[in-house]
Amino acid sequence: MGPYLPPEVLAAQLDRLLGVVDMDTVHRGIVPLDADLPLTLGNSFCALDDRLVVEDWHAELWLDDAETIALYRRVWDTFAESAVFRAEAPQVIARVRGGIKV
Repeated sequence: MGPYLPPEVLAAQLDRLLGVVDMDTVHRGIVPLDADLPLTLGNSFCALDDRLVVEDWHAELWLDDAETIALYRRVWDTFAESAVFRAEAPQVIARVRGGIKV
């Protein structure tokens, strides 16, 4: 099976990540392709103070239930153990980006 997106789109997404991964206002980690993951990757989500945005196949869910937010924060913490941040994150992105032929 081939890639889900054309190489140009994947390259553009990685270029965008390179531009935002070091922003002081964003806490973004990159999970390397060869990282050991204690959980299966699921839907993407974003924690915004006391709210949570979960992106599903068919909807964007805004949640403010304290127990749900706590659960997703534990999920974040679990993936963060396998992720790289700050100076190392751009190196991982650049390595993957360099392997894409456009």
